[in-house]
Amino acid sequence: MYRMSNRDGTSNNPSRTLRDLPPLSVPKKRKPKMPEKPSRLLACPLEIQLHVLEFVPREGLAALSRANKHLASIAQPVLHREVDVNCPRVSFQCHAASLVLVLRTLLSRPDLAQAVQHLRFDGYDFVERRLNELPTTPIFHLTDEDKLKAVKFIKALDLYQGLDWAQGFLKGRVDCLVSLLVALTPKVRSIYLGEFFSVEICYLRKLLSPESFGNPGGSNVHKFEDLRHVTVNNHCATYHHTRFSFNNVYQSFFHLRRLESLSISGSFPEDSRPFTISTKLEHLRSLELKC
Repeated sequence: MYRMSNRDGTSNNPSRTLRDLPPLSVPKKRKPKMPEKPSRLLACPLEIQLHVLEFVPREGLAALSRANKHLASIAQPVLHREVDVNCPRVSFQCHAASLVLVLRTLLSRPDLAQAVQHLRFDGYDFVERRLNELPTTPIFHLTDEDKLKAVKFIKALDLYQGLDWAQGFLKGRVDCLVSLLVALTPKVRSIYLGEFFSVEICYLRKLLSPESFGNPGGSNVHKFEDLRHVTVNNHCATYHHTRFSFNNVYQSFFHLRRLESLSISGSFPEDSRPFTISTKLEHLRSLELKC
């Protein structure tokens, strides 16, 4: 650094002694900035938590539901949104049909029954059948309290032959169990009935009859106002019964006034009589009938 001086030897720069200078400071080592910790899921608003759960697979939802009560309260409704059940032959490897286990859950948790939007009864594995007999499955996984809840629920529907339905349920008849599961889920949006589950449709037909839809003086069945899509695979109806005819069960589904798509495949008898659809299907966009 150059110092500027006058002709007389004086300097323009103010002189400072070493005492006036500040002491040299050794810069401190700064800790490297760590990236901020990601926010915990529980710290996020409930809307964000629900949005995140939409992308979690079912195995992850099941694990989250066992983590704590809060996660269970928001994960279990998402987990039960789609219910896919079968009714296999009970053995040492399979102690209970998933149909029975789901019924046990929904009977004890009406809030989860409200969350069910899609029901799929697939016939990929089914109980042993005998000619002209209604298929049954053991219900010993249901407690006496579960059975009492189911019987009270069926009686409260105030349907014709409701007592027979309750008795059939206690015997483990598959049709009675399926009908009960449908009746327990008022916000269901789609129903798929596989080739074995769609053979005997006795009490399900009564649920779908117009006089059952909560009319004054009628029964207390919900009106299936959210049901939009129904698929019925009824190809096996003529193979398992010679005394009773289940070939005309498809007529009951035409009473669902808010349906958008209806697909029915089955063995329709040649002597089927034409029937009049009293319900106006204003929202129906797709109708598929296969023989």
